[in-house]
Amino acid sequence: MTGNGWERTSPYRWAREWLAASGGAVCGERDRWERVYSRPELVIPAGIRAVKLDDDECVRELCRRAVAALGVATTGEVADYFRIRPAVVAGALDGLGFARTQVRGWREIAWLSPDADPGVRVDEDRVTA
Repeated sequence: MTGNGWERTSPYRWAREWLAASGGAVCGERDRWERVYSRPELVIPAGIRAVKLDDDECVRELCRRAVAALGVATTGEVADYFRIRPAVVAGALDGLGFARTQVRGWREIAWLSPDADPGVRVDEDRVTA
């Protein structure tokens, strides 16, 4: 299907997606299900735009945020949180000082957020995927 306007293979859609992927446009708001894009300088505060991090620092910060949000997670789950390659995440996680833990029923060792409470027990019948 080719579609027209913003649908499917429209050159307008591909241009917008390229701008979003390359930093030339950002999602400034949502109108229900539709993203409304704008220039970064109109949406992102100057103080945030002024911060300069190298790629390794960015990956470490994304890993910190993912582990904090997930509480406990495998390397693959941390990588999937921001869609980063697991090999890149593994290297970053090793240097962040998170505790590693074994979760019953999980094959992989997991990373534990400093804010997580490892004493919390969850009724397995109440957990959804």
